[in-house]
Amino acid sequence: MTSITDLTNVPAGVPHASSDSARHYNSDSYVDINTSSIPATRGVDARRQLLDAVRTVSAERLRSVVAKMVQTMPAAEQALMRELITVCRQPHEVDHSWETCANCGDNFDLGTRRREGECEFHSGRLQVDYEMFVDFEADGGSPMNTKTNRGEYPENFKWTCCRRDGSSEGCESTTHAIRARPSKA
Repeated sequence: MTSITDLTNVPAGVPHASSDSARHYNSDSYVDINTSSIPATRGVDARRQLLDAVRTVSAERLRSVVAKMVQTMPAAEQALMRELITVCRQPHEVDHSWETCANCGDNFDLGTRRREGECEFHSGRLQVDYEMFVDFEADGGSPMNTKTNRGEYPENFKWTCCRRDGSSEGCESTTHAIRARPSKA
């Protein structure tokens, strides 16, 4: 029998269901989230599918999902506060000291110590692997090398730096790098 660990941090005394719907505590109200439509998949395959979905979902949709989690799940709110907000030495002043890495494109906190291996990236470019597009209609009307195809079919592209397919993790590893800003001369 599988045990379920409650990660919602619902305060003691707040009623919540344990069957097909779960009530998540919200300081203003309760929000019913129907869990009967959520597949009971676990393990490496489920995690890989979820990570693939996170990598390919639109930024707008991802922000919407994260905002909903912050509003309905105290544990998610606390985790995201630790990840996204840094507190200055002066009490109650918040500093958003985030930069986008010049290599991997991830956002990182300038206030944390850099560590080797935090940034994985490819130094090359993605190129079409024409042998992998076997079902593609070569009518000349629609290009293969598009942002949509790179997102939906990363296995049909190869990196020029390592010849691995487009879904592979970065072949180079280092610390995050700040993008050079144009000088005001």
